[in-house]
Amino acid sequence: MGSPLEFYRSLNTFGYEKEIVAARIGYINNITSRREAIKALKQQEMIMMVIGDKKHGGVGGIFFDIDNEVAVDRVVRVKSSEKAERHMLFGVMMPDDLIKKEIQVSYSIDPEKIYPPCFVRAPLRNEKNYPDWAKKRDEMGISWVQLFPSDRIEGFSELVQEAWKEGIRIGGTSLNWTIEGNIKKWGLLAQFFKQDLEHSYWLITDAKLTGVSWSVIRLMKDSPRAVQEREGYGNMEEVCKNLGVAFLGLTVS
Repeated sequence: MGSPLEFYRSLNTFGYEKEIVAARIGYINNITSRREAIKALKQQEMIMMVIGDKKHGGVGGIFFDIDNEVAVDRVVRVKSSEKAERHMLFGVMMPDDLIKKEIQVSYSIDPEKIYPPCFVRAPLRNEKNYPDWAKKRDEMGISWVQLFPSDRIEGFSELVQEAWKEGIRIGGTSLNWTIEGNIKKWGLLAQFFKQDLEHSYWLITDAKLTGVSWSVIRLMKDSPRAVQEREGYGNMEEVCKNLGVAFLGLTVS
């Protein structure tokens, strides 16, 4: 089979020839890992963080600068079923108070309960604040962005706030392998990052990654209502209740 490096290189099936974006992995609730993550993001790298701890494990999240076209294109190419289209497959991470300033819809959060992981898809106040690949237009021409309230996960807001101080707006995505299932092998993860073992490294952890999808709910523009666009882990009816919006159920495409 050859060397490990040759094996990992063989996993790249997308003909992607731009500069390699390295992957680094660590715990989001570890201050040292977050500092390393910020350094990596400033160097135009992608990072993977375990949202959890060694004792309990956690889900894996992939993070990058949404203004980094190389990283965004990597996400789109690997996670889209149609490579030519820029599906909005990631969310912009920010605390809830910032989200409220960015979107047109009013909603409230119960800070004691909004811990289930979910993305909130909502219409923007000023779409000029976001690059095209962070947005999606609906049939009415309204721009929507997918946002992640970071307040309720230990280490999440710290990473986001520290990145914003450095001029980095973090985008993130769950470890889904297109729409067919979750990444369950390191080989597929290496394919996602086009990992080059000579120029990047893994900080291997002993956390068991669950590969659980993050749910997506869409806030309606005309009233405080929500629909579930993608089912994931957790009770979305309960999540919507904690967001202060009425739950309309799962949309049918």
